[in-house]
Amino acid sequence: LGNTEQALFYLQKAYAKRQEGEIAAHLAEVLWALNRKSEARKIFTKAIKDAPEDEDLLDFQQRVLNTAE
Repeated sequence: LGNTEQALFYLQKAYAKRQEGEIAAHLAEVLWALNRKSEARKIFTKAIKDAPEDEDLLDFQQRVLNTAE
């Protein structure tokens, strides 16, 4: 919805409680949109190691990371 700072706040709180692939993917995408790409990659890398088959993480990788390289 365009309010990336507020989204970041809520996603960071959610990720601190539950480090799930879906939350990690959304958090990484918001960080990417805020040009905090190294943080986004760090969260993605940890999450994909924990859940290599997670659809949300794989979608983020395909849509964002693979097109950025």
